[in-house]
Amino acid sequence: MVHVSVSLLALAVASTLGLGVARALPGNEETADAQERTWQSFRTLKTDHFEIRYDTSEVVARTIADRAEATLAAALRFCESVGFEVKSLDARLHLWLFDQLADFTRYRNSVGLDEAPRAGFYSPEKNLTTLVNTMSLPEVVRITEWIRQAKIELKEASTSPPGEQGIRSEQDTLQKRTETLQRHRDAIVDRFNHLVLQHEVAHQVFFNFGLHVRGADNPQWLLEGLACQFEVSQGEEPRFPGNLNHLRLADLRGALKIDSGITACSDAVYEAALNSRRLASLADLISNPKTLTDSQQNARYRYAQAWGLVLYLSRKHRTSFADYLHRLSQRRPGELISRQREVDEFTAAFGPPDKQHDLVWLDYVLRLTRGRSEIVR
Repeated sequence: MVHVSVSLLALAVASTLGLGVARALPGNEETADAQERTWQSFRTLKTDHFEIRYDTSEVVARTIADRAEATLAAALRFCESVGFEVKSLDARLHLWLFDQLADFTRYRNSVGLDEAPRAGFYSPEKNLTTLVNTMSLPEVVRITEWIRQAKIELKEASTSPPGEQGIRSEQDTLQKRTETLQRHRDAIVDRFNHLVLQHEVAHQVFFNFGLHVRGADNPQWLLEGLACQFEVSQGEEPRFPGNLNHLRLADLRGALKIDSGITACSDAVYEAALNSRRLASLADLISNPKTLTDSQQNARYRYAQAWGLVLYLSRKHRTSFADYLHRLSQRRPGELISRQREVDEFTAAFGPPDKQHDLVWLDYVLRLTRGRSEIVR
């Protein structure tokens, strides 16, 4: 009989995500030849704004396409809401979708992205988002096997002699277990699609809208903080923001070690989060490109921190935020930006990145506890 503790399945997902904009290292001709042979089995799906090459089923490819288009539409509404004028797309954006994790991994490694996320990444150098069918990820494959075994046991129980004691009870138990496993598998797949697909497509869209500059020194906190806004579906509202990213909010609360009933950050809580390195100081977050990833165990907290800061600035300081984005969009490819310049540009737009500034934005985000977030008109 299949036994599994489904309450821990979501934790397995969090340990595999590792999001970020991938930076390529040189590939080699041998792997490029193998890659070219792989492409021969791929088909192409074109939408209004994307060209998707895939070897999954067409149903999976169209599901991915729909999410990509919805993410682009939400990103456009975001830019309109803060007053950032986007560049028109002069071509469809390219997205590759692998059905099997092994093929995805071979491609990822062939272009020098050994440290890239397992489920997907965006490469500014190639201007390409690459994803894998989440049904092939080990966590999902394992649950699918549990479901298969549960169904076999359920079928065997249903063919047992009708008078056998306890058969009805066993059938009910197996049926409930199968349904529970299926719900959890669907939830994990949906979580991957949000945290990986929509996050990486948001990166690609913002680079092509001109908000970020390919080849330039873009602030990492802004890159990731913006992409995190789109890990939740935003619906069709003409005004952005819409739905709150409760996963990132929960991570931020986890970094501060406070429960959902607390809506302000005390000095003691703030200092404890800094001393433990779960959070970085605001000055370090905005000026040090390694802050988000220099501690693997605290990476999800730092991403939540970047998410919360972008959330606050885009809603409470929209005009200044738009001016700041415009200034960053003028950076030139190859230009190196010093940490002091990052601090100076942030200060010019929003004020000094000090403790008081940190506490103000944290208090704002912590008050966003349920449902739709506060929208500043």
